[in-house]
Amino acid sequence: MKTENCYSDRFQDDMDDFQNCDVIFNRLSDAFLGQTRDIMGIRNGRKIRRACSFNARERDINTKEKKERKIMMLCLLRHGEIEQRKEKRFIGQTDLPLNDTGLRQAHWWARKPNFMVFDRIYCSDLARSHHTAKIIAETREDCIRLIPQFREIHLGEWEGLAMSQVRARFPEEWRKRGENIVSYRPPGGESFADLRDRVIPAFEHIISHPRENSLIVAHAGVNRVILCHVLGMALANLFRVGQDYGALSIIDCKRDPFRVTAMNMQPTL
Repeated sequence: MKTENCYSDRFQDDMDDFQNCDVIFNRLSDAFLGQTRDIMGIRNGRKIRRACSFNARERDINTKEKKERKIMMLCLLRHGEIEQRKEKRFIGQTDLPLNDTGLRQAHWWARKPNFMVFDRIYCSDLARSHHTAKIIAETREDCIRLIPQFREIHLGEWEGLAMSQVRARFPEEWRKRGENIVSYRPPGGESFADLRDRVIPAFEHIISHPRENSLIVAHAGVNRVILCHVLGMALANLFRVGQDYGALSIIDCKRDPFRVTAMNMQPTL
């Protein structure tokens, strides 16, 4: 009888331990199931908005990247036509106004149906570029930002001279320019490498800001440098890029890398 009670007590103790283990197991199971539901976004049969903290951080990072890359389309426009003599000249930073054709070109873009509305217009501070930008902006001149870095290349002592005059007066310099179009500087002027070094930082600053649609109104040399940069072209090939007076190019900034979707589109006068 004594032995029987001993086994009975031991059996009862084992049962109590088993029940305690069962309680602990159930609590662990409930905790694990609760965490699983949290991760899957389910609690009490309902979907919840908060997922695990890793997914929340990942979502925040993606949102931040989208905000930083909010800019959608960037357009490059060469200013309208300027008054030229019969023989082609080196204009550079000589501050010439638009002629009648140049005014019509700018007004054509301003009146073009379905032409995008720009959040910001950036332009060179030379008169021909600024005037073109003001015509396109119409009553929204407050959206224009003058960017001195977008001035045309400075040609030094060659400014205003006809090409025939430069060849006659600077034969050795003319030869050097032909041999190294990227790095050659006319006396007192800039090289195209110099132009790139002042234009591209300003361009990169613009595309880093959250603007939806932006327009740059600049010059043939400036626009060619930007297009070479976006397309990954060697600067030595910049004259393969057409940039007529009043012509528009479009860069799609939604893609990475950026994509040039149109180039040198001219107004129909």
